[in-house]
Amino acid sequence: MGPSGAGKTTFLNGISSRMAIAGGSGMKCSGILRVNGQIVSPEYFYSKQVSFVPQDTCLFSELTPREAIRFSASLIFPNLNSEKLEARVQRTITALSLNKCADTQIGGEIFRGISGGEKKRTAIAVAIVNEPSILFLDEPTTGLDAETACMVVRSIQGLSSDSRRMKRAQRNQSSAGDPQQTSGGNCGTDYTDYDDDEDGRLIIMTLHQPSSEIWEMLDHLVLLSQGHIIYNGPAHQAIDFFVSCGYTRPLHINLADYFLDITQCQEGEDSLMVRMLPVSTTGPMHVRLHNTLQFMEIRNADGELIDIKEHNMASKRTQDK
Repeated sequence: MGPSGAGKTTFLNGISSRMAIAGGSGMKCSGILRVNGQIVSPEYFYSKQVSFVPQDTCLFSELTPREAIRFSASLIFPNLNSEKLEARVQRTITALSLNKCADTQIGGEIFRGISGGEKKRTAIAVAIVNEPSILFLDEPTTGLDAETACMVVRSIQGLSSDSRRMKRAQRNQSSAGDPQQTSGGNCGTDYTDYDDDEDGRLIIMTLHQPSSEIWEMLDHLVLLSQGHIIYNGPAHQAIDFFVSCGYTRPLHINLADYFLDITQCQEGEDSLMVRMLPVSTTGPMHVRLHNTLQFMEIRNADGELIDIKEHNMASKRTQDK
């Protein structure tokens, strides 16, 4: 998260190995990629385990959501029989709550089709039909009204590993006689009713100015300003970090708006947080967060480490056929 020009998209392109695809910047990324402690090849890992949803939806307007998802699935799994292919497509449609518009044309500038929120969820569905371990999204709420944006993020949250584990625990409590029910919060529909056989995934997305409802859904926050990482840690601990840097704890305002205000700067100037960067990166909270990140692991909904060697995508040559 960060103000305009903070480097959110560049950061996402860098960690998702899309810098060359983004093009035009002339920038290159270097370093070693480790997943769950193992050094892996970026080309292999990102082609097998990662999906990316760009800010602008790239969908064929003549197709329906079902056809778009089926087309993507048939490219990725060319040898899958029709019955299993359709089951995968339907599971993806259900996961993103697209059943009502699944057979309506997507539409475009020439003719009207499904809504903006439904288009965004369709783009996400196309990206997750191969059930990736990691999903990147670049500003998925851009161009959406507050309610629709909240619904889209709620659907994204439902795809995550943490949400799947929580949902499963609540179901277990219910089967044991606990009357607790799962709620969709203030965003309407509950988008977390998934098949128990499908694993959750790690979700990494950029956001510009999320509402308070969306803020409450976030687990981990990376706050950027002028290309610098100002904060990297649990979202609910971010305010404690800023207070430790000398800021006053705000009352009765959206924390996301507050963080954007203090990281915003005029053209040609550094934000106050960037000027404080030497202090913030040596403080006790930053050291504690850094140590925590050293032990982060990518696990599925069952708590198992993902298999980084699993082959789940057809080669480009096969797809081009």
